[in-house]
Amino acid sequence: MSYVAFKNEWFHDIPQVIEKTNALYAELVKTGKTTGRNETTKKRIYEHRGWLRRFVEPHFDAALDRLQCFYLPKALRPGPCYVFPLRDVDSNYRVAQVRPLEDSYLFLKDRKYRMLGTEHAFKGPHWFGNDPATLQKIIEKRKVCLVEGPFDVLACKCLVPDAPLMSSLTKGVGEDHVEYLRILGVKTIVTLFDYEASGQGQKGAASTKWHVEDKYASGIQVINATGAGSDPSDALKRESLIEELRYFLREL
Repeated sequence: MSYVAFKNEWFHDIPQVIEKTNALYAELVKTGKTTGRNETTKKRIYEHRGWLRRFVEPHFDAALDRLQCFYLPKALRPGPCYVFPLRDVDSNYRVAQVRPLEDSYLFLKDRKYRMLGTEHAFKGPHWFGNDPATLQKIIEKRKVCLVEGPFDVLACKCLVPDAPLMSSLTKGVGEDHVEYLRILGVKTIVTLFDYEASGQGQKGAASTKWHVEDKYASGIQVINATGAGSDPSDALKRESLIEELRYFLREL
């Protein structure tokens, strides 16, 4: 399919994707195939990500509701995929990052994620996890922790729901993102990125793959956190790493 045709597909209307997905799950509930959107989403994530259920389950439903992310079944094209809607400054969902699975129409071997939506209608920089409660916590602490991707945000929210944490979903946190944080009064940015060792031992220098651009962060302290928790989604596979990550998030 051509790029132009792809951009004209119905699923770029994110509110419509949410509406149709909810309608599909309502039908699945009627037929007894699921108890709801969250149940299926959790089941798929446990299967695909390998998270330890006993540590995640207590706050999982609340985290999914708070982030408004969900699993889109194969029955509704372009599923199967995970959908992570992004909230703009007017609290509208005009863009979503999507993680397609192999049977999805959107699946590409060389791209884990796809961005869908009407970018021209989106107001402000892309943030995932910027719900009102999280923004209030960031304002109170004047601090934010940044993680790489949507599953990392979800993982952290399942462990410590009130952590002042978001993701820009971009490798370089630039001018627009930093200005947004300045408006919130942020004085400290803690990055919890998946750092790559560079031959300097376990705490090797961070790779330049994910970073906060120094030229835009003047006056803001940037702390690059290291350790097992630097890959939150993977940390939820092992009890020892879960405890380390939870401690880190509680100390933010």
